[in-house]
Amino acid sequence: MPRAAWHSRIEVLLFAALALQLGLIAEGIWGGGFPMGDLPFAYQPWVESIQNGGGWLGITSEWVYPFPALLPMFAAYFVSPGNLQTGWLILSVVANTLMLGWLANWERDADSLRTKRGTLTAWFVLAFIFVVGPVSLSRLETVTLLLSLVGMLALDRERFGTATAWFTAGVWIKIWPVAPLLALIAAGQRRLRVFVVATTASIGTLIVGFLLGGNASLFGFLTVQSGRGIQIEAPIAQWWLWQGVAKVQDAGLYYDGSMYTFQVRGIGVEQVATLIGLAQIIALIITGWLAFAAARSGAAWRDVVTVATLTAVLDLIVFNKVGSPQYMMWLVLPAAMGLFFGVPRWRFYVVYTLALGFVTWMIYPVFYGQILALEPAGVALLGVRNLAVVVLLVLANVRLTRMRASGPQQVDSAGVASS
Repeated sequence: MPRAAWHSRIEVLLFAALALQLGLIAEGIWGGGFPMGDLPFAYQPWVESIQNGGGWLGITSEWVYPFPALLPMFAAYFVSPGNLQTGWLILSVVANTLMLGWLANWERDADSLRTKRGTLTAWFVLAFIFVVGPVSLSRLETVTLLLSLVGMLALDRERFGTATAWFTAGVWIKIWPVAPLLALIAAGQRRLRVFVVATTASIGTLIVGFLLGGNASLFGFLTVQSGRGIQIEAPIAQWWLWQGVAKVQDAGLYYDGSMYTFQVRGIGVEQVATLIGLAQIIALIITGWLAFAAARSGAAWRDVVTVATLTAVLDLIVFNKVGSPQYMMWLVLPAAMGLFFGVPRWRFYVVYTLALGFVTWMIYPVFYGQILALEPAGVALLGVRNLAVVVLLVLANVRLTRMRASGPQQVDSAGVASS
């Protein structure tokens, strides 16, 4: 392809990225439902509380997130003092656009396989950012996804230590990038190096926290999360939501002001909220074992890491008492991995992921009012999305299991796998 034509395609990608993100910002600010509400109503008050001497969240006082999550919030506040939302959105749009250009391999070989796969991956990431709605630009997932995509690029070049460092940085903002770390360790790719880098980076983070005056609050994100109830969007919450629709006594939902979220109430909620954490751990162990067995059988490590990352991410979503809409952003990484690494028969998962993202936008904020009112249509839409996530988890486990059974695969020039 002539270089001028390639530059033209990059320009189209970057223009589309700017246009679609600006459209999301307009929808988030002037549309209904306050989908960007976390920025002015949570992130900014947290930063201002610290500035006013209220104690360092996650360091000297308990917080729902690890303390490094303060970094992007303060960065946004620095860009736009007094209006964190504006600073956050500026940084999000710039960082996302630069990442898309990086994925598309700008200024490099326009005809390489890596460029073609990277361009396809960039368009997918942009499409998902758009279909999931304004929440894709206004949550910490924006940061963790960018860090994880950088890790994916390092992983493609087999720089396992560097990839681990980026994934670990994401874990210390929100826990979900532990999924690719688990996949890497299970697949046996520089297992010791991955473990050492992740452990060293984590210990270093804690040391910084203690040097800043930290106490037991450094681990508060674990205890705060363990004590919360079941959020209405979590898959397991459907049982009590439908009881609320049926007007079963003492069943329904309520607003938890301390967690800034709506949660379900009813018989057995507390017990299930306790047990689901154990179920999540068990599910992750099973995923790790299946990935280990697939790698031992000779399956390509990129395929194993991709499918195991997808399965682990779904474990974190399905077996979770929190189900915030931005959690669907976690699925972008494994879907992007499959495209970027050229995993055979992967486009089904890409389309499935995009569909989940779009339905999530319909759930929040479009039909969220109906869900809060316990109207059957809204609860049913949420139930369909959650059932689809569970089905995807089953499919991911089946594929991971079959990778173990089928053993080594060869991929021909057309991207078709053969045993």
